[in-house]
Amino acid sequence: MADSNLERIREYASKPTSESARALIRIYFESEWRTTRLEVVRALGRAVDSRAFLFLVDLIRKNEDLAEQESAVHAVARQGTRGARLYLMSLYLSSKEELKPAVAYALGVAQAFDAAELLLADLSKAEAKQDPRLIKNIILALGELKEGRAAPALHR
Repeated sequence: MADSNLERIREYASKPTSESARALIRIYFESEWRTTRLEVVRALGRAVDSRAFLFLVDLIRKNEDLAEQESAVHAVARQGTRGARLYLMSLYLSSKEELKPAVAYALGVAQAFDAAELLLADLSKAEAKQDPRLIKNIILALGELKEGRAAPALHR
């Protein structure tokens, strides 16, 4: 990744405005480097802007690169808006198995307290499937949500 792109990305990320979100999205599309695109996606997590949110949602839906999808999920969570929490809840219910662990953790980061009941129920299902990545991320999310009802499951 060119240093000038990294500097520009950091500069735009430090000033989360509509204009900086637009510039970051432009850098994303102009870049041939995956590392640059991942940096842009991370930076968009600081922008509480509808343009950035819609771009990230579109990236999650259409992108085939799991790393970019996961970065976009975490960026949406870092936005911390009510819309972000609602979207993540919806995404958790409908996401593919390979993306579900990232979405589970993102629910905790976004402080989606309404998701606690669902995560508790899915913790048992993940244990039955022996899916360590999903188990770990659900536990982390429940920790972020300060969900005390998870204690018995953690002791198992």
